[in-house]
Amino acid sequence: VESGGLVGKLEGLWRGVVQWVDTHPRAVLNILCAAIGALSAFEIVFQPAFVNDWPAHLHHVEQFREGRLDYDYYMHFHGHNAYPAAFMYTYTALTALTGGNLACFQVIWAIIEVASLRAIGELTIQLNLGVLSACLPAI
Repeated sequence: VESGGLVGKLEGLWRGVVQWVDTHPRAVLNILCAAIGALSAFEIVFQPAFVNDWPAHLHHVEQFREGRLDYDYYMHFHGHNAYPAAFMYTYTALTALTGGNLACFQVIWAIIEVASLRAIGELTIQLNLGVLSACLPAI
């Protein structure tokens, strides 16, 4: 394959992208955070009925608030509760904060999601791991 062909041009383009990502990690992180925020906003605005596991989360929170601490009995039509205790505390706090309002919960969750990605991204930059490794928890 000749270096001036399509493959050579694509390789050159790819090297340029990789070099730009390596030299502009905070810009890449800002783009990633904006993309996650935009996707969350799209879901909140255009798919308000998309509740995912929301009914199961609320049901598990109700059981948690009742003092039932045996995870074997946390049930919903989705099945057993497989979330760690920190999840239960977080969801209980967010449910109390939002009054069980899904849209309000989604906005707060989106803010937490973007802030978390930003914090993980800053950590990967400080540790010189490459900013794209901040996306690994989302994959």
